[in-house]
Amino acid sequence: MARVSPEDLARHEQRAQEAARLYQEGLIANDSAEDWRQAKLEARKAVVETLRHTRLLNDIPSALMQSGAHLRVLRRILAAPISQDQFKFICRSYSKSLENSGRPLQASAAQEAAAVFAEWRDRSLTRWVGRNRAPYRRELEGLIAGVSPLIAAQLVTTVRRKRLAIAQEVAVTHMLDQLEWVRQPSLALDQRGQLPARHYAHKTKFATRAGAYEVDIACGLGETFVLAMECKVTNDATNSIKRINDVLNKARAWEQRWGDYVQTGAMLQGVIPPAQIKKLLDADVSIFWSHRLDEFQDWLIQRTDAA
Repeated sequence: MARVSPEDLARHEQRAQEAARLYQEGLIANDSAEDWRQAKLEARKAVVETLRHTRLLNDIPSALMQSGAHLRVLRRILAAPISQDQFKFICRSYSKSLENSGRPLQASAAQEAAAVFAEWRDRSLTRWVGRNRAPYRRELEGLIAGVSPLIAAQLVTTVRRKRLAIAQEVAVTHMLDQLEWVRQPSLALDQRGQLPARHYAHKTKFATRAGAYEVDIACGLGETFVLAMECKVTNDATNSIKRINDVLNKARAWEQRWGDYVQTGAMLQGVIPPAQIKKLLDADVSIFWSHRLDEFQDWLIQRTDAA
């Protein structure tokens, strides 16, 4: 564990306060309203698609063997709606990756998910299921109206975070271009010296003992040293835990494979609590901030000039 100076911790806590304020100021009412409108449309479409492919919830296994994405809707029709991690407790074969990617489930996993749904479903929303009759129009409208907002609420935060994340990476790569760094193709980095000084690669694979992990931006610092930069935008304190843990997991894997020749970095934006900042510093992760790219630029110049 790295020894963190009180001065470094205080400086990054101040930067975090600035970042949170800028994030809140950036929540423009018109943009937020449009994001919400689009999220509601996408959520309603997802619910309708699941109803159609499950034959109005009467044949769930067949739909799941076509696409695991239907679980996103089915989880919200339970009493009560539950998260992916919670669903894993009651459905042992559940795979978060299959739901997120939309890949099909195996027959046994689809059958188990259907059985869980049958036991836990919200009966007030699914009165026709198991009664050998078609749903009334008002029942379908009630289900769609009840479930769609639950999905939309998650979608709207994801949409904003992804939009900001793209802008964040573009800003970093633009800065590197302005410094006349050379952009290399996004090839797998599995040997020292593949990324020379003042060269960078965007969205490239970086080898570890457990396989290759994607790094947002890899920067050659000279003498085979590399900065593995992860760009992270977080919507709130809870969301930051997941984003920071992702950085820490990659940092451990890269350190085990490369030792001191890889320095993990985190370019942060949004809401980051002090506890998450300290976790990064304790793990010897170099922290930078999107609203202070000048500090990152100075750090790069100092490192590459010394190489």
